[in-house]
Amino acid sequence: MNGKIGTLLTNNVSQRSKALGDRLVTTAKNLRAIGEQLRAGELTHGAADLADLGADKVEGIGQYLSGSNVETFLGDAEAFTRDNPWRVVLGGVALGLSASRVIKAGASRRGLRTTPAPPSMDFPSSKAGGTRVRA
Repeated sequence: MNGKIGTLLTNNVSQRSKALGDRLVTTAKNLRAIGEQLRAGELTHGAADLADLGADKVEGIGQYLSGSNVETFLGDAEAFTRDNPWRVVLGGVALGLSASRVIKAGASRRGLRTTPAPPSMDFPSSKAGGTRVRA
């Protein structure tokens, strides 16, 4: 059963990464076309260069995703982690802080208290029975 699930999962990830890679390559082509249109204007050469730079980066990521499989992804992630342990640790801390901010913002939008309630104070009642009254 585990072998079947693993194979199914591997195939699913490979198909999705290839589809995403193909979409990114198409997006890069569109960015290049936008860059060419921007070059036609007098004041937009800098924006055209940025569009081309973005297209190069997006195309590179798209080609990587299209031509890689799960084993390649895991191998690259392991190599990056071995070569850059502090970047991985700092990335994890940044991700954790970001997640806590998102959770806190969501709680405040729902009206939930995000700070602890003040401690309650018990006062003795004036009745002879000695029951306590909460403030």
